[in-house]
Amino acid sequence: MVAAGVLLAADLAFVPWHRIRLDRTVERFGVRVPSFRLDRTGLQDPNALLGVAALVVALAMVAHVLATRLHAAVRPAAQAQLIGGAVVLGLVVAKVLAHDQFLGPGAWAGVVLAGGVAFGGYLIAQHFP
Repeated sequence: MVAAGVLLAADLAFVPWHRIRLDRTVERFGVRVPSFRLDRTGLQDPNALLGVAALVVALAMVAHVLATRLHAAVRPAAQAQLIGGAVVLGLVVAKVLAHDQFLGPGAWAGVVLAGGVAFGGYLIAQHFP
């Protein structure tokens, strides 16, 4: 769960979730449009709030798991991990479905990684009832 959470955070912050590009110069009706490329990460528009919320919840889950491993005084919160994983997966899927045009590699990797976070939360809930 920790690995999936950290990778999801990196995916949201650095990998393009939406990619719009025109690879060649187009001339139509006497107007010349130069080539361009626009990449947007998971923390940028469209629907930036969903990406930021998923990042915050995933990092909070990672921080809690690491705290339970490093300090015996911190108790595992199995239900919180289960709910947090479901929330992260829901936020990422909602972000992808809300604006499903021009999806980049980060969006698809984000769905898989969010599934890993949710599965990790489920496993923690099973291990610490």
